Formats: sequence, structure tokens, C-alpha cells
Amino acid sequence: MLTRTRTLITCTSAASALGLAASIAAPALASSVTPGSPGMTSLTRVIRTAVGAQVKGPIGTIASITVSCHAGETAVGGGGTPSDGNWATLLSRPQNSSAGTTGTPTHWRVDFGNYNDTNNAGAVPVAYAVCEKG
Repeated sequence: MLTRTRTLITCTSAASALGLAASIAAPALASSVTPGSPGMTSLTRVIRTAVGAQVKGPIGTIASITVSCHAGETAVGGGGTPSDGNWATLLSRPQNSSAGTTGTPTHWRVDFGNYNDTNNAGAVPVAYAVCEKG
């Protein structure tokens, strides 16, 4: 499994979800607040990526991929996409280091399913995690 860093985003704990989405969509527009400002805590967010091997199978086949945050980071968001439009994202959720859904999330899991790939062309699953340290 290949894991790589995509984008580094610095924001504050008071940043809105819309502001974070804008930062992810256009990193050049991201801004930072001076650490130590009243009510502000400096956080660093980075997008981690995992790309799986091509998955093939008949309609109904399900594949999973999980992307991990680095040590000391928490998964605060994520998602994924299959490389083929005949496969659909079935599940996208955080999980802890033992694949559970309680406690501190350090991974992001995405499940994909073949719902219309009648030619068995297959798909490459990709998962993203927004990991936060700070």
C-alpha cells in the first residue's frame, strides 16, 4: 500500500468546516492565525493517501482500503473514490488503531462495491484521511 502526503493545511481550532474545505480545495488560499491568539490553538492538518491494488470481481464484490495517520496524528475527516464509475463508495468512516469505531481515530476506512462492472474491468480503490496534529 502506498501512502503519501498530499497537502499541508494550517488552521485554528475555531476554523469553520467551510474554511477547511476551501483550504483543501485551494491550498494557496489557506491562511493561518498567529499561535497564542485568544481562544485560538494552532493545529496542523495534512491529507494522507492510500492507493490499493486493482480489485476485480463480479457484481456484488466489495473491497476495502484504509489510510493511516502518522504517529501523534488524529483522523478528523476522510473519504475515497474508486477509479471506475461502475464501482460505488459504500462506507467511509474513521477507525482507531485496532480497526474499531470507538476511541481516538487514527485511520480512515473506505469500502467500495461493484454495482455495474459487468465487463469485470475492475477498479483501483483510493482513500484519503485528513490527519490533525496539535
